[in-house]
Order: sequence, then C-alpha cells, then structure tokens
Amino acid sequence: MDEDFKDVYSSKSKLTTIVIVSIILGLVAFGYFFVYSKYKFTLKTIKHEIGTPLSVDVNDYLRKKLVDTAGYKLDTSGVNTSEVGTYEYKIKYNKIVKKGKIQVLDTTPPDFKVKDKIEVEAGDVNFYLSDTLSSCTDASMPCFVNFSDENDSEKLNTPGEYDIDIIVEDLYKNSKTSKVHITVFEKGTLVKDEEKDLEFASSSSPLTDFNDDYYVKFDKAIADNTDEIEDIISSITTEDMESYVNSNYPGFRITGSEVIKMHNKSNYVIGLVVKLTISNGSSRVVYMKK
Repeated sequence: MDEDFKDVYSSKSKLTTIVIVSIILGLVAFGYFFVYSKYKFTLKTIKHEIGTPLSVDVNDYLRKKLVDTAGYKLDTSGVNTSEVGTYEYKIKYNKIVKKGKIQVLDTTPPDFKVKDKIEVEAGDVNFYLSDTLSSCTDASMPCFVNFSDENDSEKLNTPGEYDIDIIVEDLYKNSKTSKVHITVFEKGTLVKDEEKDLEFASSSSPLTDFNDDYYVKFDKAIADNTDEIEDIISSITTEDMESYVNSNYPGFRITGSEVIKMHNKSNYVIGLVVKLTISNGSSRVVYMKK
C-alpha cells in the first residue's frame, strides 16, 4: 500500500509541477509579447496617387496592424506627393527607427473639355489638335492630343464637316478618348461670326481715339505673316500718305506713320488702317484708309 500511495503522490506532484511551469512559461511569453512586440514591427511599400494627401494613420504603413499606436511617430516629410517618384518615409518608436518606401504614381487620365465650335481653314499649318480643347488639367502636365486614327489628319486638308476621335493623354500615357466636331473651310474664307470681334495689332500707344469705321475691310480674311498680307502693306506708298494729308489737312506734314492690322478672334487679318502723326507746329493723329 505504501508503494502505491507513493506512486500516486509522485504522479500528482509531477502533474502539478508541469502545470505550474506551463503557467509560468505562458506568463513569460505573454509578458514578452506585451512588452517587446511593439519593437517588432515591419513597414510596407506604399503606392500613392499623385496629388492626393498622405494618410496620417500609422497602421496604414505597418504590415501588421497594432491595437495601440501611441508612441509611434510617422515622418513623411521627405515625400513629394506632387511629383512622380520613389520616396522614403520613417516610423520611430522609442529609439527604434525604421524606413519604408512610398511610390508616388500617376494613374489618372487628364480632365479636359472639348470646344463646342471648332473651325479651321483647309491645310492650316498653324492649327494644332490641342486647339480642339477649351481646357485640360492633369497632375502631370502637359496634355498631349493625338488622332485615334492617324488617317483622320488628312480630313483637315479638305473642306467639310467631320466627327473625329481624339486621344488626350498625359506624360505617363494615362488617356481618355473623345469625339470632336470640326468644320474645315476653304482657305481664305474663315471670317464668319468673329468678323465683328476686332483686335488691334499696334506697336504704339493704345488706340483710344480710333473709330473702327475707318479701317478698310478685305474681301476675305488673310492669315497673318504671309506673303499676301505683306504685299498689301508694301503697296502703301509714301506718295499715298502725302496725297491724303495734302488733300485733307493742308499745311500739315507727316512726322510718323504706322500700318495697323485688324484681326478677328481667329487671328486672321480682315482689314487695315494707316495711322498718321501729322504736325503744323502741334501734333495730331489721323487715320487713313488704304
């Protein structure tokens, strides 16, 4: 009986010891986890859209989220969210500093509006496809405009009305397509509604005293800086000016002259006038029709 009792007692003692040791180990493991786990954090590589604010939540940068992030300091001061690139960020806890990467990306296509009215003269080399847009904004300017079908470029050489598909993209090839309606006119005929909207091309003082009834309107609009407009201007002779002054302002002499072009809003020359400064002891300005 004594031996059996000893065996039972020995077994219970061993079991108790095992339980106590297990509890101690558990408490130690729990204490280690509770005290030191905060030091065992790893960071993610963040992909971030250009032009948007960075998160200030530390957990958004950790591979494994924490219940309590008190004491963690996030530093993103070296990140430029307005420019595509790879940047470094830091998280500090006590004396531990870890570094991660933030990739600023542009994955958003441009935001643009197409003009309601698009008119161009056939074969106009000064017309660019970007002229079909009234506005275009993007985080990675500039905006580039291309034909969806390169064959459509030939339509700009032939009078008519066309619906053309364009592609608008940014530096990083983010793009959207749109349809534009373009009216192509015969060369030299694009005057239309804008004829009333005069813009003076003068290199002198503002034309505050100018009456636009004085200018001579051409039969057709003429592209500026072309041989045609230069021929018209060069045909105005000194004899013409002197004859005009002698007939209308006897006793005056010409002290200065300037040919002023009249433009419409499409920047075509639709007429001109000659500005004369004359004097008979005191100066005055007059305008002579060509």
